[in-house]
Amino acid sequence: MELKCPFCDERIILANIEKYVGKQIRVKCVNKSCQQYFVTRVPDSSDKTIVFPAGSVKTRAKLTVLASKFAPFKEYYLGEGNYIVGRYSIDSIANIAILTTDKLVSRQHCEITGRQNADGGIDFTIKDAGSKNFIYINNRRLESDEEIYLNEKDIIRLGRIELQFHRD
Repeated sequence: MELKCPFCDERIILANIEKYVGKQIRVKCVNKSCQQYFVTRVPDSSDKTIVFPAGSVKTRAKLTVLASKFAPFKEYYLGEGNYIVGRYSIDSIANIAILTTDKLVSRQHCEITGRQNADGGIDFTIKDAGSKNFIYINNRRLESDEEIYLNEKDIIRLGRIELQFHRD
């Protein structure tokens, strides 16, 4: 099966996927400068190609992992849609999977949602995804049922790692 990354248009070849037919899979872009994760469903049909046209994901913000002893610097681009943010593991469904040694970061720590607003822009919200160690926005703990809007340069703390939100 052939995919095209929705972020950078890189061609990705997947082999031996017969056991995943009809299932949703998480794919990491092979482009060294992108390496974004995205989720797709393996088609039931004989169609072996799934094409995401370049620019199909309109990025309007980015989430930057601030380098520390727990995680390296990394940028993730955000557009319209839902993003599960969490610690990378082979069985995590996080599409923003952070490579970290910090076990205080859950595999599904928080959810960021980008929704189009009346002005044609995208508003981003964040909420806890059932983590055990909470989310802190600018040093304020989010309650488990609270969803808030993200603002320019907000600092998001998951466990002992920090991320910064930026609008494009």
